[in-house]
Amino acid sequence: MQRVIPSGIVTDYQQLDYRTFLIYQEMLISGRQEGKIGDSILVLFHDHVYTAGIRYRENDLLDKSVDLVRLNRGGGITYHGPGQINIYPVVNIQEKNFTLRKYMEILQSSVSGSLANYGIPAENLLGDHLGTWSGGRKLCSYGVSVQKGVTGHGLSLNVRTDMSYFDKINPCGFGSEVMGRAVDLSEHIPAERILASELARLIAEGLGIEKIVRVQSISALQTAFNELLSGTAP
Repeated sequence: MQRVIPSGIVTDYQQLDYRTFLIYQEMLISGRQEGKIGDSILVLFHDHVYTAGIRYRENDLLDKSVDLVRLNRGGGITYHGPGQINIYPVVNIQEKNFTLRKYMEILQSSVSGSLANYGIPAENLLGDHLGTWSGGRKLCSYGVSVQKGVTGHGLSLNVRTDMSYFDKINPCGFGSEVMGRAVDLSEHIPAERILASELARLIAEGLGIEKIVRVQSISALQTAFNELLSGTAP
């Protein structure tokens, strides 16, 4: 039996091209499926991009000139861009005996708990209204995949996002007017990097990731990954 190294990776980037992220996410998912590395959490700030999951419908894309990335995650079409926190755990929920529902509840409770720290009451919904909502607005969207027991993709929390980008789509089947952002609901929201770090800590605690390697660049991610594979990680 292969040894699973008890370390995870937490990334902390300023911004990362979405297609580049997909390459590294797949690398981590494969490593986790093969038992070569521990659980990881990707914390990212993307350039402008639209992505579509398995529930995407053609009429949800209102501007056909938009560059769209098709994915195997759940959910429909959504937007990613500056001012938004994206967190993608790569976790073996099968080993942890987590159902998919339990996993989603951990993500959602981490988001609502983080928002509550800044005076934003939030409601977590599942099913057709999957998301974290406050005041009738959807602040956080979720879209996950599970391959051989290992999770991919995750959540997107609008903090200071330019919401006009949602006008080109029907995000997750809703009109763009349902989307909201945290900064409009609280004067105390910190910088995205600070909030992302707090949120990643809550998620790591909820998922039982006790030891992590924090990296802040693509080259550092590659180095950390190689160290995990070779067994030389601290």
